[in-house]
Amino acid sequence: METPPPQPAPGRASTDLGEFPAACAACGYLLHGLPAGPCPECGQPFDPADSATHTYADWFNPWLYWLPALLACIPVCALVTALLLLTDTPLTFLPIVAAPAAIGLLCHYGHADIGRGAILTSMFIGSTTAMILYGPCVGHVGAFFALPPLLIGCLLGDLFRHTMKSVGYPQSRWLP
Repeated sequence: METPPPQPAPGRASTDLGEFPAACAACGYLLHGLPAGPCPECGQPFDPADSATHTYADWFNPWLYWLPALLACIPVCALVTALLLLTDTPLTFLPIVAAPAAIGLLCHYGHADIGRGAILTSMFIGSTTAMILYGPCVGHVGAFFALPPLLIGCLLGDLFRHTMKSVGYPQSRWLP
């Protein structure tokens, strides 16, 4: 027999940190200690006595949220290293190829469409800076080598985010 979720004191949301506090059902804003009224974040009506206006879902945990993506970067970087070794490419290209793939995966895991613009902007700034410091050839070559792994990392991040949401990962409600 399943036990019901903890209920707050009458008239106020839970303030007991030993249990999950009430959060807005629309935006996830923590409502513990607040009386009935609109959610301060999104304006959605909130009533501690009405369970349809709030949830007792778990808190956002940054370590649990980002850990799967960080761990997914390890095999991505290992695969890039193996490909470089198999093609007899000097390992000095490893940061140029592996880092953008890992950055793309991380950004798209946590930020969806926002990540793509941020990544491409950082690529433009990085290649422009390399052109200023080392000449146009270095900037263009760096962008040429870094852009494909970056885009592949973005695709892997999207795929990984959708996979984590579909398997019911505990922090998946926070994923975009």
